[in-house]
Amino acid sequence: MVEEDYTSISSRLRLRAFTAPVCSTGVTNARLTTPGRVALAVIGDEVTLGPERCPCGRGLPLLIRVHGKRRTMFRLTGGRLKHSSGLVHAISLVGGHHQHQVVQKTLEHVIVRIVPTKAGSADHSQQLHRAVQEFFEAPIQIDLEIKERLEPPSRGKLQSMICEAPH
Repeated sequence: MVEEDYTSISSRLRLRAFTAPVCSTGVTNARLTTPGRVALAVIGDEVTLGPERCPCGRGLPLLIRVHGKRRTMFRLTGGRLKHSSGLVHAISLVGGHHQHQVVQKTLEHVIVRIVPTKAGSADHSQQLHRAVQEFFEAPIQIDLEIKERLEPPSRGKLQSMICEAPH
């Protein structure tokens, strides 16, 4: 990790970014903070660094754009891709669970893992099944797995949405 100062082009607000090395596309991960305070909505956001340098004279690049967090894209029948944020929202609205994870195994098969709350019920399971079915816009197999806890992988962070469907 490299700690550097950046200036936002849109607001000219000085930001401190802890960044991973920039890839060939110019997109990098950044945790942005204002001097002395964490900027709430941008932790882990992807940003594009510009060719211009900060006018403060320190020679650091300006941020051209904050892209936001990268979310999983699911594959639909017919080859279309669909952003997972709608499914995250739909599952959250159903409620009745502490944690969830959706794994798309194929175009026609999804596994939904849930850690239910004490208030979780068969009705929540039916609503969840309906929400997932509507999101994928086609009849698919949905396997609901009830868990006591969803363990994060060795890299540390549990992904709530995973697409393993082949291209």
